[in-house]
Amino acid sequence: MFWQFKEEILEVAPKCKFEMATSYQEAAKKIESQTYDVVLLDIMGVNGFDLLESAVKRNFRVTMLTAHALNVEALNRSLK
Repeated sequence: MFWQFKEEILEVAPKCKFEMATSYQEAAKKIESQTYDVVLLDIMGVNGFDLLESAVKRNFRVTMLTAHALNVEALNRSLK
């Protein structure tokens, strides 16, 4: 699904650079060592809340996505 999303975005924003991580460790390393305009995270994926905290500490804009049902607790945790 990500690749389909990426291809659709590239049609609209061909000069954008996209990177993807397939594990928590890979994502954490990228967030700590790279600079991003926007970070997209899976809220229920690979420790999404921990990655959110790391991205916020680096002052990145973050968007949280989920394929799972969003509940009040997860929403409040994301906002904190």
